[in-house]
Amino acid sequence: MTATTLSRRRSAVPPGAAERRPEGRNRSRPWRQILALAVFALVWEVFARLSPGSGVPTFGATVAELGSQLGTSGFWAALGTTTGNALIGFALCLAIGVVAGLLIGLNDALVKSTSVVIDVFRSVPAVAFLPLTLLFFGATRPMVVTIVLISAVWPILIQSIYAVQQIDPSLRLVAKAFHLRKREIVRHIYLPSVLPFVFTGMRISATISLLLAISSEFLGGAPGLGMELNNALVIDRNDRVFALVIISGSLGMILNSLLKAAQGRALWWHPSERTASHD
Repeated sequence: MTATTLSRRRSAVPPGAAERRPEGRNRSRPWRQILALAVFALVWEVFARLSPGSGVPTFGATVAELGSQLGTSGFWAALGTTTGNALIGFALCLAIGVVAGLLIGLNDALVKSTSVVIDVFRSVPAVAFLPLTLLFFGATRPMVVTIVLISAVWPILIQSIYAVQQIDPSLRLVAKAFHLRKREIVRHIYLPSVLPFVFTGMRISATISLLLAISSEFLGGAPGLGMELNNALVIDRNDRVFALVIISGSLGMILNSLLKAAQGRALWWHPSERTASHD
């Protein structure tokens, strides 16, 4: 078979065929996810019916309780409280983590002197701070926000420090050679280099913020979904416990999806986002 014949066969492929294949795969993904959820629900239902002594409610009972909770004002008040606690703590983590991370990353001496402190405090479990926060603030929103801030700030802080350190020194020399103003340096050099790392830290920190908000409400007795979970557990309402767990997981998925969408819009120029948009 000659090279000419091979080239003709390649040229016979309809234009755009390669582009249409990924689209077909993308269209099939929602059906695969729905199928996976259906299989999961079926396995859950069968397991709950075959082992009634396990304490696991049936999928149908959990869905019924979920619908019942959605119709109560107390549930929406708890959901709003937990969401507010997580978002306030996350906003504080973002403000403190980015500013402190950039300031530390710009100074090598600060990076070396603070590395031990950062490694020690980010390794301390959030539960260890719970008695102190309860002592100072009681079972209130400041207690929950403080727990979130203490434990969820580290991903953003560390990513910000690393983002500044990985900036190519030659870019700073180019900016100096062209006599760019500080605003132009920040816009054209620092932001494009720092934002991808900061968004990674944000997505990790947002998940941790929600987990810690619910956990501190559960353990500390502060109002929110965590307290509702504890109350349901005390009165042995396993169907309500599972329904609230599903709601908490859905809340985390929504928060992560919003941050992912914001990352895609803010970093539309970045190679990782452009590659993901074509997959």
